[in-house]
Amino acid sequence: MKALIIVMSLALTPASSATNDERDLSASLSALPEACLSRHHAAVAEWGLGRYAAASAALEGMLAGCPSPAATLNLGAVRLRLKEFAAAARAFEATPPSARASYLLARAREGEGNVTAALAAIERAAALDPAEPAVALRRAELLTALGRGADAERELRR
Repeated sequence: MKALIIVMSLALTPASSATNDERDLSASLSALPEACLSRHHAAVAEWGLGRYAAASAALEGMLAGCPSPAATLNLGAVRLRLKEFAAAARAFEATPPSARASYLLARAREGEGNVTAALAAIERAAALDPAEPAVALRRAELLTALGRGADAERELRR
């Protein structure tokens, strides 16, 4: 849910504190025609009400006529909630490279049981946003899952 809320709250984020990912996603949403933006907001409302299948269907319908990296990222995030990990991964891979998309891709790959691919995705996220503590924590967790405890400890001490 956090990814969706972050995307939707971008208009409230001061430009000076927004990350490049957030500015790019905000721009992709603001460039949509009003009808498409309304469909996106309807999907967000479904998500907020816990109707994840309805949110997924609304985003798929919206994306059929209104391509948007932000909506694609949101579709992946809602599919994570539905535990549709392969579909979530496809959505994240279809977005422009970003720390957020890579972080969420790591969660999808981990959900599929592919910890090695999850680690590769989280390492891309770390390269794109080395200061993000959530990325470092997830990387340490994945390293631990792979039996690399010493590497995980070094990650957490950085």
